[in-house]
Amino acid sequence: MPSQEFWRNKRVLVAGQTAFKSSWMRLLLREHGAEVTHFALQPPTQPSVFEAAKVATGMRKSLIVDMREWQRLDQGLAETKPEIIVHMTAQSLARASHSEKLEYVIQRMYTFLGMPA
Repeated sequence: MPSQEFWRNKRVLVAGQTAFKSSWMRLLLREHGAEVTHFALQPPTQPSVFEAAKVATGMRKSLIVDMREWQRLDQGLAETKPEIIVHMTAQSLARASHSEKLEYVIQRMYTFLGMPA
């Protein structure tokens, strides 16, 4: 990971789940002085690391949104103007990813085409 100085005051969008790894990524970026925005689904468990660690506290913007909601995503991107996008949208369970083909296709679109910024 780049130095703490690199992240200071950078507008960073973390796109993806509110689960363990992405929650800690958001906390680390915030600790390094980044202005963190997050787009993701509701936390997948109750309780969740996202809620227990108060990850949304101090974020520039926290948008609970399905990545297929293009208009809401575009609005959030226009408002926050991220300089860096960290793509963490993924299906952690292989069996679920096979049954949710549309989600799989959308994740690949984001990976290969990038989110409109």
